[in-house]
Amino acid sequence: MNEEKPQTAVKVSSALDFKKKREQSDKTETIKLDASGLFVEVKRPRLKMLISTGMIPDSVASLMLNSDPTALKPKDLPKLIEMQRIVTMHTIVSPKVVEGAANYDAGEISIDDLEDGDVNTVWAWYNGGNEGIESFRSQREGLATRLNKSSISEPITE
Repeated sequence: MNEEKPQTAVKVSSALDFKKKREQSDKTETIKLDASGLFVEVKRPRLKMLISTGMIPDSVASLMLNSDPTALKPKDLPKLIEMQRIVTMHTIVSPKVVEGAANYDAGEISIDDLEDGDVNTVWAWYNGGNEGIESFRSQREGLATRLNKSSISEPITE
């Protein structure tokens, strides 16, 4: 006996639905940076815009478009770090993040003013919003717990 399940009618999204979604994604949020404890205002930049305007070099863009993080190799680490720096500079909208010397009186900070953990927090937010930050924090706490429980002679496995 092969019973067919009734199909639910699917409604096509309206132009207004797209407009509302776009407006929602254009909103900013305030997040706490884990390493420094400071707060910044963030907005998710559009990846296509960063690539098409040349903000992200081609060599880095190819790494960014690879959605399989397990495919990364040690030689990709400098590109990954560069990508995180670029995305962080375009994700934090206040204070403005610049490459090189900052004009602190004008509300700017240098990307080099951010601690590595702060860049990681922004990267996690960019990739998953607040859920991404929470996932990043719980993974980091889990690793710290394992490090505290293990002795030097015990290898840590993921």
